[in-house]
Amino acid sequence: MRMDTLTLFGLIFGASCVAISILMGASWNFSSLFTYVDYPSIFIVAGGTIAALSIAHPGSDLRGLMKVVMNSVKTNPSDTYELIEKIVHYSDMARRNGLLSIEHAMDPADDAFLRRGLRYAIDGMDRDQILSNMQAELDNIAARHSGGKRMLDSLKDFGPAWGMLGTLLGLIAMLQNMSDPKTIGPSMAIALITSLYGALSAFLVFGPMGTKLAIRHEEEALNKEVIIQGVLGIQAGENPKALKGRLLIYLSPKLRGEELEA
Repeated sequence: MRMDTLTLFGLIFGASCVAISILMGASWNFSSLFTYVDYPSIFIVAGGTIAALSIAHPGSDLRGLMKVVMNSVKTNPSDTYELIEKIVHYSDMARRNGLLSIEHAMDPADDAFLRRGLRYAIDGMDRDQILSNMQAELDNIAARHSGGKRMLDSLKDFGPAWGMLGTLLGLIAMLQNMSDPKTIGPSMAIALITSLYGALSAFLVFGPMGTKLAIRHEEEALNKEVIIQGVLGIQAGENPKALKGRLLIYLSPKLRGEELEA
């Protein structure tokens, strides 16, 4: 896997937009940026969000949180067309030389899901058994991805909530010390900073990450479905050309139109 440059660009560009808007409002006085740094506000938003997440999710989910975050900012390039070409290659090999010929030809770099499916076919499993095993694994993958998405959704919800709570605490402290009117403005600004932190965590970080994770799942689920249909086609001895045409249907019309016309 490698870092998704578009995700990094979005995070950096979003943070830069916030910083530049602050500087423009302060006549490009860079010291104004430090007025938006408030450690008690950071503590209550970060600490409160972690506390709420610990209550809402089991320990097994929390231990995998860092992996979930990294999955949303990294990409594992997987070309569905290349995957189809690989499946058709194995199909042609099995058609010419039998299923056992695939055993020594399998590439260790191939998708592990594909290799397991081919192993089922080589070992002589029937169609229903192969479909049941591979569909069960696909369901387990979907369940794991759903759990990761739920955690990011929780972080997106808890951040603004704790930001608002921090604002309320700041307002209470301000109202308890109204003897000096000059302190009201600065105190109000500090109180509102916690809401800013919560909003940024939700709408710049965890919300977009959750959306990216959902897209990653859809891409992976598509490839896994292609693999299932490919393995079933190989097990049934389907004509490689017919199998390729059937698998290309999973691609967008733009990517498969030329192949279907051939």
